[in-house]
Amino acid sequence: MPCKILHFDNCQMTKLGFRQIASEYSHVDFTINYENSNNESISKVLTQHNPDILVINLDTIPYKIVSLIINYNTKNLKKIKTILVSNFISKQVFESFYTKGILGFLYLNSKKIEIISCIKKVCEKKIYISNEFREKINQYKDDHYFIKSSFKTLTPKEIQVIKFIILGKTSSEIGEILHNSKRTIETHRQHIAEKFDIMGQGRLSLFLIEHKSLITALLNEEIEISGYS
Repeated sequence: MPCKILHFDNCQMTKLGFRQIASEYSHVDFTINYENSNNESISKVLTQHNPDILVINLDTIPYKIVSLIINYNTKNLKKIKTILVSNFISKQVFESFYTKGILGFLYLNSKKIEIISCIKKVCEKKIYISNEFREKINQYKDDHYFIKSSFKTLTPKEIQVIKFIILGKTSSEIGEILHNSKRTIETHRQHIAEKFDIMGQGRLSLFLIEHKSLITALLNEEIEISGYS
């Protein structure tokens, strides 16, 4: 199973763990300095490394970068086989990636045998979804469970931003209220969208409106606990 893997990951621990396992079977490279990537820089990275397989940690790589990579790969004549790794993912996001031709799906803390099996299958252009990943998807089919779990990962400032989004405030208006720049608020919106597995902050308002009753209840619980309004 000789193949070259290019690994996108911002977590040093998971990078080292993956390299220790995969290096027994494949050559593994890691990308650096791609935080401000665009189509041109993504193309340059992929051309320079010329990998057989891409491995992307969805929990540490911003969705903007993930989307650029996958969109580039979709349009490229040489389709690079791709494996996505995540600790949790919604069924909606899983299906969106699946329909774009992603072959491998791994749970972040998958066992060695799962990782190797996934690499082997993907090398053969076959689909591989680890058992733990399937269990996570089934678990998060319950929207209420998923939203509650994701809400717990929000920072106090992100919770404040959500409260004002639900009230219909724009990023500029929220910035004035919280004494932050519009750009800072948009960054908070992006982080919130990522935590709720929403592809792009533009869809965040719609998501919050669709689940307004549950989100409002969670906001009220948080206010009672923290004491801020």
